[in-house]
Amino acid sequence: MAKWILVQAAMANSGIVVIGDESVIAAAATVNSVQLRPGNKFIIHQGTKSHNLLDFYADSTVSGDILTVTYEPVD
Repeated sequence: MAKWILVQAAMANSGIVVIGDESVIAAAATVNSVQLRPGNKFIIHQGTKSHNLLDFYADSTVSGDILTVTYEPVD
């Protein structure tokens, strides 16, 4: 569980990384997803509940693109 999650696509990526639920497909880039171009980042704050890292999935339009995930665990 996490208080906040920071997801960032590497600057060296050549495609788009997509974050979403278990059905995420980068080629489709569905409405229920977040698209990250090289260097882009996305922050998910706790709000009223903590987040389970297992609920987030990623896919990329280019094989080998890198995604960095940083988070603060719940005490």
